[in-house]
Amino acid sequence: MNKAKNDDRKNFTLRIPKNSPEAKWLQHQKNSTESMTFLISLAIANYGNTDLIQMAKQVVVQNINFSLDPSQNETKNSPEVKKNNDMKLKTPNQKTDKEKNISLLGDPRLS
Repeated sequence: MNKAKNDDRKNFTLRIPKNSPEAKWLQHQKNSTESMTFLISLAIANYGNTDLIQMAKQVVVQNINFSLDPSQNETKNSPEVKKNNDMKLKTPNQKTDKEKNISLLGDPRLS
C-alpha cells in the first residue's frame, strides 16, 4: 500500500547535542513540531524571510568597532561598547508591535 502523494509538507531534520539547552527546551514542549513552527513564525514576524544568521553577522559587523590591535580598541574616539540586554536586531523588514500582533493573529497555524 502506497501512501497518497498529495501531502504538500516538507520534512526537515534538526540535529542538536543531547544535553544542550536546545534539547532540554524541546523536551519540555508538549508538541515540538508546533513549538518550532511557532518560533519560525515569530522570526518571520520580526525579521522577515531572510537568513537569520547572515543578518545577525551583518548587524554585528556594522555595529561593533573592533580591531585585532588592542591599543586601537582603547582610543578616545572609539565608542564605549556596553552590554545591552534590551538590544534587538534591526532590519529593513522589522515590523511595528501592532503589525507583529496582526500577522501572528492572522496565522491559521496559531489558532
